[in-house]
Amino acid sequence: WVHALSVNTNGPFLMARAAIGHMREQGWGRIVGVTTSLDTMIRNLPYGPSKSAHESFIAIIAKQLDGSGVTANVLIPGGATNTNFISDADVRDRDALIQPIVMRAPIVWLASNEADGTTGRRIIASKWDENLPIEQRLEAAAAPAAWPQLGRPTAEQGS
Repeated sequence: WVHALSVNTNGPFLMARAAIGHMREQGWGRIVGVTTSLDTMIRNLPYGPSKSAHESFIAIIAKQLDGSGVTANVLIPGGATNTNFISDADVRDRDALIQPIVMRAPIVWLASNEADGTTGRRIIASKWDENLPIEQRLEAAAAPAAWPQLGRPTAEQGS
């Protein structure tokens, strides 16, 4: 538990903290958190809660950095991915899993000048289609990071 939280929560926090000042000084920078799907978060201890905290952190700093030229977004593969995290005993056909290369195009875009102004978003790599115009790519693959829509009913009730 402690190790997973340290790697997936403290690690991204400490790296961002070390870089944000420099990024703000230059008026430009990119923070991309690699997390996982909500389904994985709620089924996998301690990995899921650690990635949930990571995604919440990205959503918070995206708001804090708004207007600074520094963006913060989340990128997820979009399902079970062919990594060493999934043992051979748990999968019949590795080729049927999402291949890690699916992350390449959206992370390159997120790190580019083209992504100026895109912040606080969760991009699902498996839904990213390079053949579409960027607006359509984002419509198909992006949503707010950390599911803010889930908190609105509670906030409206005053809780």
